Amino acid sequence: MKLNLSQYPSAIAQASQAVNEIEHQLAAMRLHLARLEGNADKISAFEANLKNDNQRRARRFEILQANHEYRQACDAINRLKQNSYSSWQTGYQFLSLLQKHYPFLE
Repeated sequence: MKLNLSQYPSAIAQASQAVNEIEHQLAAMRLHLARLEGNADKISAFEANLKNDNQRRARRFEILQANHEYRQACDAINRLKQNSYSSWQTGYQFLSLLQKHYPFLE
């Protein structure tokens, strides 16, 4: 991708905007995961047949693994992290090129 020098600031801004949007989506997905994990904790905490914390943790893990919504949310977070890294890397490359041509930007 070849850009004119005048296009670099807007390209950096676009990459930064993309990273910000992805980070917002990540925060929302983490909140959703926390809700699902809280529900699993609540279920395992009130099962009378579980006798200790190890059994409760194992039951919580089983509940989460059986929850299709939880697995989809984990997958979505992994995809968002990858997209965030790619967008950040693009912005960093633009900044590096600018600094190479204009050392006073360092």
